[in-house]
Amino acid sequence: MYIKVYEVLQAADSPLTKEEVAEMTGLPVTKVALNLLRLREEGKIQSFSDGETTKWAVKSASDDEKKMEKRMLS
Repeated sequence: MYIKVYEVLQAADSPLTKEEVAEMTGLPVTKVALNLLRLREEGKIQSFSDGETTKWAVKSASDDEKKMEKRMLS
């Protein structure tokens, strides 16, 4: 479930609500919400709120993270 939620966010063109993620994964909204919180705690995703709606997206890697990943793959 955890990976499924992350993969949906990776494939999305824009941030998604938990309801949209639930619809795309076929998982209950409550399970999606728990997985989104877990992913955010791990620093893999971030949330955006406009006061009424919270949307979620994969966190973009910083320049330092990109350099480290490039070194690891070399």
